[in-house]
Amino acid sequence: MIDQTILVIEDSEAQREALLLSLEMRGFSVASAGTVQEARERFSELDGQIALMVIDMRLEDSSAPGITGADLAVEFCNTHPRRRPEFLILSAYSPVDYYKLAIELGVAAYLSKEVTNNKTLVRHIRSLLIRRNLSAENDSVSRRISTIAETSRWLSETSVRFCQEIVAPVLSAFLGAPFIIIINDGRQVQACIGESELLRCSNELYEQLDRLIHHNANSDSPYVLQTAAFRSPSVMVDKDLVARLDGAVFVPLAISNNLRLSLGILKSNQDLAEDPKPLAEVLGHYLQRAVLDPLICALKYHVELKAKREAELVAQSCVVIGQEQQAILSQALELEAVDPSSYFFRRMIASSEDLRDTGQILLMLERKNPAITRESLRMTEVIQIAREELEELLPEDKLSVTGDCIVSGFKEELVIATSRILHFFSRRMRETDHDVSLWISVKCAQTEEGSTVTFEDYSRRLPEQLRQRLFSPFAQGPLFSSNFDQPEERGLHLPLYLAKSLLELKHGGSLEDCSSELPGELGHRFVVTFPRL
Repeated sequence: MIDQTILVIEDSEAQREALLLSLEMRGFSVASAGTVQEARERFSELDGQIALMVIDMRLEDSSAPGITGADLAVEFCNTHPRRRPEFLILSAYSPVDYYKLAIELGVAAYLSKEVTNNKTLVRHIRSLLIRRNLSAENDSVSRRISTIAETSRWLSETSVRFCQEIVAPVLSAFLGAPFIIIINDGRQVQACIGESELLRCSNELYEQLDRLIHHNANSDSPYVLQTAAFRSPSVMVDKDLVARLDGAVFVPLAISNNLRLSLGILKSNQDLAEDPKPLAEVLGHYLQRAVLDPLICALKYHVELKAKREAELVAQSCVVIGQEQQAILSQALELEAVDPSSYFFRRMIASSEDLRDTGQILLMLERKNPAITRESLRMTEVIQIAREELEELLPEDKLSVTGDCIVSGFKEELVIATSRILHFFSRRMRETDHDVSLWISVKCAQTEEGSTVTFEDYSRRLPEQLRQRLFSPFAQGPLFSSNFDQPEERGLHLPLYLAKSLLELKHGGSLEDCSSELPGELGHRFVVTFPRL
């Protein structure tokens, strides 16, 4: 939806009527007020429809002495808390107190009546309405950004569709001149929107034009194109089409290593059409950030969605490959092609189960179930449930839990993460050659910053080079001995990176190896932190 109603607050009837006529002739929706009371009435009538206010700073209203146009605008913002409009101050006065009010209001520009004619004021109004209607704070723009990002196949397609579906309709509504948008996505240069005959120009022409623009233009100094710039014999172009571009003024909107976007404002013989150069000079101060911010939102959302789809594909692949590997091993057993008691067979079984379970947990991370809600959970209870799942591997008398803390999270997933940590420590202790009565100690604490859970064991400490790989996918198998004699070992050893993923991605916490803080050569220390409730 195009947001376009303009409210002019001006005590001079002659100036007010002249500006109203100028705006209405150009197709704008305009309302006006000459006194404080009339302004308040317009506020009530228009409410959330006001897109922009043009305000006379010093109102000569005997019924409300001392109230300025900026005071009224601040009053409107306080009493109408919906999305605030853009503000332009038009005043013959410039005391410091007035500037302070303008800063408080966040005005786009403080224009002097002495040097600002109606044509210049209209250009500022056009620019601000364009900026407002491109803002990602606009619900309509935000929804279209999401749709484009979700349905585009490539980043370049996202950029082109952003220009075609979001920028072009707003420019068509407010620019007041024909235009063309040129985009360079790092692979090709093309005109993605503009006058139909110009879209027939060759990409070679636009490549040369793109170089000219970004060599000569910036937001403060637009580039005026002259036909002579295309007199290179290497560029074969339609002279009539080039003539259509003669005198066009270009403003760079977005510049990066892989994306350049330019707006060209063309000359027109239509009544009341804008002169490209003065319009471009005003647009340059408003438009670059207005286009760049929502474009970055669209590109970022597209990248995030693509990453999520790829992560889900990886997760599904893990499940399928793990299941297929198990099926192959089962078939090998039936054909008596393998020895079920061999280390190789048991290692392959454990690997296939880990692969399958890894995929299932990754899918659980990606597919958030809205039916599952967060709970306030005592970590001592979570730890106890996790230990019970490891009963044969971790006897109760080998685990000590002190303190307690309450966290907000998903019970099943916290149990999974905790059991993987306990499983790592218990396996390390089983392979330790010294006898100790206690294997693992867990300390829970509640602090002002949040909650911490510290896991420690008394096993032989892994070298730092190996510990750096602890939270990487499938990295832990080689860290342990080849003792698969215990049946409970198979399928239980999910990688620690899954515990880290569950704690960090789903609970906003962290899981870090702090073993180097311990003295001597024995023991591992993992510290889990949760944000404050």
